[in-house]
Amino acid sequence: MSSRKEAKSKAQMRKDKMKCNKPQRAPKGAKQKYIVKACDDGKQKIVRFGYRGMQDFLQHKDPKRRASFKARHKCSEKKDKLTPGWWACNYNW
Repeated sequence: MSSRKEAKSKAQMRKDKMKCNKPQRAPKGAKQKYIVKACDDGKQKIVRFGYRGMQDFLQHKDPKRRASFKARHKCSEKKDKLTPGWWACNYNW
């Protein structure tokens, strides 16, 4: 039981040290490429987004692939900053 509390407190400490809405690379071994502390209207949430094995627009700069991604994932409908979809659409692509 104490190890669970320790793990939770460590995660809370990392969350406290992170800046709001500033994406950074996720640690090695993680499935996701980026991690961010999303802050919106007084709410805070750790959001992981972006598949590590795939290129995003920041790397390939192909406008056709960007348009295809945004259409496929319905990026125009994503309004909540506390979701991975919003970050994938607005930061990666």
